[in-house]
Amino acid sequence: MNILLSRILKYLNGTLFLDDAYRFCVFFILHYQDFDSYTIEDIAGELQTTPESILNFFKILRF
Repeated sequence: MNILLSRILKYLNGTLFLDDAYRFCVFFILHYQDFDSYTIEDIAGELQTTPESILNFFKILRF
């Protein structure tokens, strides 16, 4: 989980776009302590996006 947090913070430091990836990063940081209790469908519903866009972002982060 710490590696994911590190990569997300690095991504946020250099991003210029406020897209789905940015909103996921902010969601992750705000819900870091209880993040393991969320499913990808729950997260996609909260962010009003698709699970595929979240999984594509994980590919960018090399997960």
